[in-house]
Amino acid sequence: MHKRGIRVLPGGDYGFAWIPHGTNAKDLEYFVKYLGFTPMEALMAATKYGGQIMLKPNELGQIKEGYLADTALGRWRSGLEHFHTARQESRCSPS
Repeated sequence: MHKRGIRVLPGGDYGFAWIPHGTNAKDLEYFVKYLGFTPMEALMAATKYGGQIMLKPNELGQIKEGYLADTALGRWRSGLEHFHTARQESRCSPS
């Protein structure tokens, strides 16, 4: 589907024994490893396109002035090694 231009977004039912909370960042690795995404395409699918699919493309999914702040930091070498997220209720603004 990805090769044909259909948007594929990560997500699922987390919080079960076989996929506990906090493991959803593995989706990014799986998108690259199994679905042929580049690391940047996987990040876009998990952020920018999520805002679009939720019909809030001007509020969600980007770190930009006026957007709700969901921040993700990760390190990628041969695979996703570390991933941290933080959600804030405030809005982003330049310093």
